Amino acid sequence: MSVNPDPGSGKWVVRWREGGRHRSRSFTLKRDAERFEREERRARELGLLFDPVERSKSVAQVVELWWAGHAVPRLAPSTRTAYVAVWDRHLRPNVGSMRIQALTPAVVDDLRAGLEQRGVGAPTTAKALAILSGVCRFAV
Repeated sequence: MSVNPDPGSGKWVVRWREGGRHRSRSFTLKRDAERFEREERRARELGLLFDPVERSKSVAQVVELWWAGHAVPRLAPSTRTAYVAVWDRHLRPNVGSMRIQALTPAVVDDLRAGLEQRGVGAPTTAKALAILSGVCRFAV
């Protein structure tokens, strides 16, 4: 990422590459361009989604994309059936409406602890965490 003046317009431009494509965003004030660049660089370092639109999606919306792009073509039908059951019963009610950006390690730890408190077995808890892990890797 870089912040540079745009001599033709008198604005400040932040440029970066995303998904093999060149991207840019312009700002009137240099400090706004620098702030944007810092926030986006930090989001990348923390493993958050880079695109602000993508970051605002709920976990359920990302799961739908993950399901179509990963689960259906790569997982066996029996695995998909088990994942749907775990998603519907344990994950959707607890984290489905959260923004994907808000799904932090602390939230996942709380989710795991809650599943254990409700008597959910270790194999089901492991499946729930595996689903979330796959969804997060897909999102990033």
